Amino acid sequence: MRNLSVIKNCIKIIQKKYKKEEKELPRMFSFFLETMSFEPPITDEETFKKVFQAGDTTGIFQFESDGMRMFLVKLQADRIDDLVAMNALYRPGPMEFIPNYIARKRGDEPVTYMSQELRDMLTKKYSADVAEEENKKLIEDL
Repeated sequence: MRNLSVIKNCIKIIQKKYKKEEKELPRMFSFFLETMSFEPPITDEETFKKVFQAGDTTGIFQFESDGMRMFLVKLQADRIDDLVAMNALYRPGPMEFIPNYIARKRGDEPVTYMSQELRDMLTKKYSADVAEEENKKLIEDL
């Protein structure tokens, strides 16, 4: 979010310095001012298609590296849970499981669970226990 604030503030400074109304700004600047939100929709289909599925994540914290963008294009995320999982998996330890997550989401690899309790807890994650908070919850519940 800090990056968005910096961009927005830069545009406002340019606008003030050159005494320009918003409608007089280059289209890209106007677009940023019109669309910047600190509460982005988490179910917006267009955002998933144009940003995450396309790997067009430059400037989006934790999603802008070349490796992450490559995995996002392969994943074709269409829900916030996919992004949460990718953010948790794109770390030195669990990174090796990213191809499994992608294959399970696409239906190329079967999703299996050790028990019904685990199925109930991990269905949204295609059987991938990815977040530390989930690990704690799993241990508590089991």
